[in-house]
Amino acid sequence: MTESIFYVYFGIVGYLTAYFVVGIIATGMWERQVYKKYGEFWEYSLSEGLKLYHPGFWYFVRYRNFLYTVLYVGLWPIMVPWQIRMNTITLRRVMSREYYYKK
Repeated sequence: MTESIFYVYFGIVGYLTAYFVVGIIATGMWERQVYKKYGEFWEYSLSEGLKLYHPGFWYFVRYRNFLYTVLYVGLWPIMVPWQIRMNTITLRRVMSREYYYKK
């Protein structure tokens, strides 16, 4: 019994460690690249782009933040690449225009 608890504990710790190493490093590298390419106000542009192009997702992240965080940490092997891809596509769509967002 204690051996199985040991493996479960270290499995969870290993999973979370992998999330922190892979997820945070990948997101940090993406953010640094976006800052160099789009400038200081890329977060505002991304927020407005998500609100414009993906309103359901924007609402979920904004107002169901705890549930989104639990899903993000629990499913990080899927969520990290998916969110980086979606954010990149959204920023490209927003920045390809002459203006940032429509009202």
